[in-house]
Amino acid sequence: MIKMMNLTELRRSARQKLAGNWTWAVIFTVIYSIVTSIIESIFSGKLDLKTTLESGVPPRIYVGLTLSALITGIFSAGAVYTFLDFVEGKREENYFAAVFSGFTKGRFTNTLLTNILVSVFTVLWTLLLVIPGIIKSLAYSQTFYILKDMMQANKDVGLTEAITESRKLMNGHKWEYFLLQLSFLGWIILGVLSLGIGMFWVIPYMETTNAQYYRKLAGNKYLG
Repeated sequence: MIKMMNLTELRRSARQKLAGNWTWAVIFTVIYSIVTSIIESIFSGKLDLKTTLESGVPPRIYVGLTLSALITGIFSAGAVYTFLDFVEGKREENYFAAVFSGFTKGRFTNTLLTNILVSVFTVLWTLLLVIPGIIKSLAYSQTFYILKDMMQANKDVGLTEAITESRKLMNGHKWEYFLLQLSFLGWIILGVLSLGIGMFWVIPYMETTNAQYYRKLAGNKYLG
C-alpha cells in the first residue's frame, strides 16, 4: 500500500525553508516574471480582433505563440531547477543565472527537447478528452525535477527517459499531487485579488513546496 504524504506538514516545511529567504525568492520571481512577459510580448505579437474575425488568426501568430511557449517552457524548467537547488541548501545568489538556469550548464538541449515532448504528449491526450489530459499532466509533473537530477549525475538522458520515469514515480500519487496543488487555490485567489502583486509570494511558496514534494517522493533515486 502506497503511503500518502502529510501535505499540511509539507507546506509548513516549505514556509520554514522560506523564512529568511523571502527577499531572494520574491526578487527571483519578479525578474522571472518580467523576462517571461517580455518574451511572450515579443513572440506572440498582437491580434487585431476585426482582422481575426474576418480572416482568422494569421500564421505568424501561431508561429510566435509556439516559439513563445517553447522558450517560456525552458524558463519554467529553470525555475524548477532553481527551487530544487534552493530546498537542498544551494541557493543561487545570481538572480539572472537562476532565471536562465534552463539555458546554462549544458542543460539547454535536454530541457528544450523534454519540454517539447511533454507539451506534445499533454496536448494529444487533452485532444482526446480534458480529463485524460489533466491526468497525464499530473503524471508528467515530476519530469523536470528528474531531468535535473539525471543531468546533475552526468547521465546520458534518453529522449523520453525523464518523462517515463515521472509517469512511473507518480503511480499512486497523482491524486495526492492534485490535492497539493488544489490546497494553494485560496492563496492564488488572494494573490490575484491583490492586483497580482501577492503572486510574487505565492509562486515561491508553491515552487518550494513542490520541490520538497519531489525530493521526499524520489529521494536520491535519480542522482545515483
